[in-house]
Amino acid sequence: MIAQVAYSPGMGARLFGCALGLGLLAGAAPAAASCVLQKYAELPVTIENGGAVTTAKLNGADTRLIVDTGAFFSMLDPSTVEKYGLKTGFLPPNITVSGVAGEADVKLTRVKEVTVLGVPLHGVDFLVGEHFTGADGLLGQNLLSLMDTEFDFAQGAIRLMKPEGCGDAALAYWNQGSTSYGAMSIDPIEPPNSKIIGSVTINGVKLRAVFDTGAHRSILSLGGARRAGVKMNDAGVMPGGALLGVGRSITETWIAPFSLVDIGGEQIKNTRLRVADVSLAEADMLIGADFFLSHRIYVSKSQRKLYFTYNGGPVFNLDVQAPQASSPVPAPPASAAAAPTPSPDQPADSAGYTRRGDVFFARGEYASAIADFGRAAELEPGEAQHFYDRARARLENRQPLPALGDLDQALKLKPDDAAALALRGEVRLFEKNDAGAKADFDAALSRDPSLRLRVASAYARAQRFEEALAHYDLWIASHPKNEDLATPLSGRCWMRALWGRDLDKALADCNEALKLWPGAPQVLGSRGLAFLRLGQPDKAIADYDAALKVEPRFAWSLYGRGLARHQKGLTAAGDADIAAALAIAPAIAAEAKQHGVGR
Repeated sequence: MIAQVAYSPGMGARLFGCALGLGLLAGAAPAAASCVLQKYAELPVTIENGGAVTTAKLNGADTRLIVDTGAFFSMLDPSTVEKYGLKTGFLPPNITVSGVAGEADVKLTRVKEVTVLGVPLHGVDFLVGEHFTGADGLLGQNLLSLMDTEFDFAQGAIRLMKPEGCGDAALAYWNQGSTSYGAMSIDPIEPPNSKIIGSVTINGVKLRAVFDTGAHRSILSLGGARRAGVKMNDAGVMPGGALLGVGRSITETWIAPFSLVDIGGEQIKNTRLRVADVSLAEADMLIGADFFLSHRIYVSKSQRKLYFTYNGGPVFNLDVQAPQASSPVPAPPASAAAAPTPSPDQPADSAGYTRRGDVFFARGEYASAIADFGRAAELEPGEAQHFYDRARARLENRQPLPALGDLDQALKLKPDDAAALALRGEVRLFEKNDAGAKADFDAALSRDPSLRLRVASAYARAQRFEEALAHYDLWIASHPKNEDLATPLSGRCWMRALWGRDLDKALADCNEALKLWPGAPQVLGSRGLAFLRLGQPDKAIADYDAALKVEPRFAWSLYGRGLARHQKGLTAAGDADIAAALAIAPAIAAEAKQHGVGR
């Protein structure tokens, strides 16, 4: 996630001063005969939902933070501030924060003690704002850019490094003896703008790019695409879904073909990029966590250069329907000097296999993830987490029964593991083991009440609406001032609309959710269904139109608009919408009929 922040010299001065006191921990392999790289600290990270997560302590409590090189300053979510009883104040008038999706409503808080990299820091300032990551906050460049930084997500680490006597020597030290690495010049990394910014070439046109681990997927701005000669009405361009970042605006995206992307000499030919109508201030493109997952990266402040090698996997994660066979097929990246190959490093222990398994999982390479998590379990058979991890990968690989066996083993080793109980409850629910699912959910909630929304969503997906409603009601009633209410309100609205009960309450939920999350296509689609069932086709069509403008492949929105058009006698247009919905989700007509929706 990228944020533009007007810098105030007083903000975070304590964090800079304290963190610079980190002592020498270890030495790294030299990059050249006279070059020594000193490792000052190593920050362990895990890969979750496509991004890197690390842990810190806030006033002694464990906190999960997303590693975000696109954020100048570290940030906490409002729910985290509420949980820890922190006080917030307004930002100074000369400081504003905005993200790719719009301006953010951001405040300021001070934490009495923060422990990160094993160092306790006192009186640390954080921004406070919603970031929709599922973590407690963001770890920004005010800490990550203190010195040279190595991003080695495949090994589950970020390292703070200091070169001595290196001059202009290549600092991809893990790749010694090979010319197969990428290198590019970057802007100076110093306050007030500590982002990692350099130039890339797309279709022969030089563009500016920010390397942003907080953006889970790389994004090219609409202006950058046009400069590269690609327009959104060109052949081969397809809808890319909605974009949500700092702030609450929803932005439409596209997936467009490009003949050549050159990043530091690494060439990706006949590839596709996500394009969004966003303003990135100092750049045309965000190079996101997908690139960091597929590469090992060293950022040199002293040389103002970025070095990297290709680890394997997709360079850009598009998360959309695969292109048609007639579309260009992306070629593997190629360095100007030589074709890079995946790192030959093999994990040395169970922790290493787990970290590499997390990377495979994030890339969608589930068979490889299963193998690595399995190897970790072989090396450390008494650790429940390894079986839980393999269960997650097996579920993504559509292997529910082996996953259930792994969850049984995980809970045998650690019976009070709330996450494993909740996941086994979901598997049991969809295996029609209602009693077992309820027992697991109850046990999970007794240990971690924050899982209630997950339980509500599981029951809703299984179309067990009474149970889902009970859990939604309990969560919403117990969090009346929570700033993340949009998600549960939207879920309860959809469930009521699909159920066909309390449609007036469904509309109220959707209306409240839209106040918190303006333009959200899933909320508009839910409200459209409520209007459809209330016999108000004009209002339904208006909501479906707005939803489909942002998410053109929402099958339910297409199907619902088709039914609403039929209500108005627009038979041909309605038939076209229904046919489009069936092409995306062939079972949608049967599902709708099951709930009394449709013909």
